[in-house]
Amino acid sequence: MSYKLANAKKRSRKSVLRSKLITLNSSLITIFLTLFTISAVSAGSPGEAGVDSLLLMRTVDSIVVRAIEAGAFPGCQLFVARNGRVVIDGAWGHHDYSRARAVERDHLYDLASVTKMAASTLALARLVEMRRIDLDDRFSKFYPPWRGTDKARITFREVLAHQSGFPSGIPQPWLLTRDSLLLAVRDLPLRTKIYRYSDLPFLLVPEVVRAADLRRRDFDTFLAEEFYGPLGVGLVFNPLERGVPLEKIVPTENDTTWRMTTVHGTVHDESAAVMGGVSGNAGLFGTARDLAVVMQMLLAGGVYNDNRYLYPATIELFTSQQYPLNDNRRALGFDRPAPGNDTLAFEEAYPAPGASQRSFGHTGFTGTIAWADPEFGLVYVLLCNRVTPSRDNPAFVESRVRYALQQAVYDAILRD
Repeated sequence: MSYKLANAKKRSRKSVLRSKLITLNSSLITIFLTLFTISAVSAGSPGEAGVDSLLLMRTVDSIVVRAIEAGAFPGCQLFVARNGRVVIDGAWGHHDYSRARAVERDHLYDLASVTKMAASTLALARLVEMRRIDLDDRFSKFYPPWRGTDKARITFREVLAHQSGFPSGIPQPWLLTRDSLLLAVRDLPLRTKIYRYSDLPFLLVPEVVRAADLRRRDFDTFLAEEFYGPLGVGLVFNPLERGVPLEKIVPTENDTTWRMTTVHGTVHDESAAVMGGVSGNAGLFGTARDLAVVMQMLLAGGVYNDNRYLYPATIELFTSQQYPLNDNRRALGFDRPAPGNDTLAFEEAYPAPGASQRSFGHTGFTGTIAWADPEFGLVYVLLCNRVTPSRDNPAFVESRVRYALQQAVYDAILRD
């Protein structure tokens, strides 16, 4: 599908701008086809991945360069794999518009709401397999403050599918402390149980995971021991506290409302920040490759590098639509394509129109997306900081660059 940067600002396309200021970071971009580390690493060929890699690279480079020129974001990481083989693992642009530091493939981005999928959902799926929770258990079974309130009967299934009746969020959470934020969530009147995307119950997932886990591990410890450590990924909360150098973390917004500085190395989401940076709604940091490993594990039925993390039936359950009669496309912690997505125009589709109805993933407010498509054996991850220097960034929204790049991948698949 052809791509046009919608309403893009008209800027000079001089070669010096393309080669020196924007820079496809040629020393950092890798276009190769190699077996994803499901069991080993070995050389591959374009035919084995089933992707026209040269066509894809030309299209991707053009889209990314135009997006940077238009001010959609200053830089990004992109990771694409198909049939277990890496097609693109690359970095473009810079941390911010000063262009002082180029994005590298091992630099960490604030993943925003992708945390719901890559942290909360993984943890709860593992606890389901451990038979510590049931999806139709009441959330209050493991979170006593909700008992005796209008939230006492909310289930895990409803929380994960955004069907619990919570509003989307609490205005100005930065005016609250951690304890008062939790009280505000408890006391907030519920609305009708229709599909309404909400951060609020996900704030409590870390406490629920600790309560349900027999070893009473903290949320980040549980994830590190059950998933991230064995998978060999650097997904982490509060990266500065974990020793990640500031220069390896991509900044987000210049916060002129609360923190009065550029948010750099700490979580951008205000509610997650009030929670101390470890939350179920946001707070996770990582690279595109880190997320791609998680998505590949899910795509492979829960196995990665010959180790099992989840069972196929669990993944099938969690990635399936739960409330189709309620106009709710969501699965359990995973997002899914819009109904009839493949029939929609690019401007109306979600995500890209090429994504099959079996696909699943999540997006994040900072400009992130991680998506897997079993129909095509595809893993697609884009990380950027579109909120730099401000969340008021029409160029990112108008360009639909997350989905333009995703569609470029589908368009490059070699068909029989």
